[in-house]
Amino acid sequence: MREGLLRFARNDNVQYVIGGIASVIACVNVLIAV
Repeated sequence: MREGLLRFARNDNVQYVIGGIASVIACVNVLIAV
């Protein structure tokens, strides 16, 4: 996951980085909810 985010950051694909972070936060929220 971290490597992917770093690659996106290097490519300056901000939308993908934000989407990746958002997906991670969503997963964490689901785990906490359970």
